[in-house]
Amino acid sequence: MTTKKIEITKDKITCEIIIPEYSNRSNKGRIYLDDKRVKLLLIEQELNPGKVIESSRVDNFSEILTGTWIFENADYQSEIIIEVEEIPTNTTKNNNNRSRKKKIQKVLDNSPKDVIIEE
Repeated sequence: MTTKKIEITKDKITCEIIIPEYSNRSNKGRIYLDDKRVKLLLIEQELNPGKVIESSRVDNFSEILTGTWIFENADYQSEIIIEVEEIPTNTTKNNNNRSRKKKIQKVLDNSPKDVIIEE
């Protein structure tokens, strides 16, 4: 028989589970519990577990029979104080950072020079 012990504090949910040994003769099947399955067990009992603080693994086939999980209590909300500081808006006009250069017209095509052929 599986034993569950659940303690709820204002910001944590502690769950301790003890499972029986694995036995083929008494027809006790294999039991394996990890973080995901324990979280689902807590949700079935109408609790609201948050992030895992301390995790464990229980497997009666490898003879790990006890495990303790600690979750954040998602129903608990600590007081959060946020200070808002006003930042003055910039009233100056943004200048174009490109330097202004004179436009120079480049001659790309060389004009042919007069050629004189002497005979």
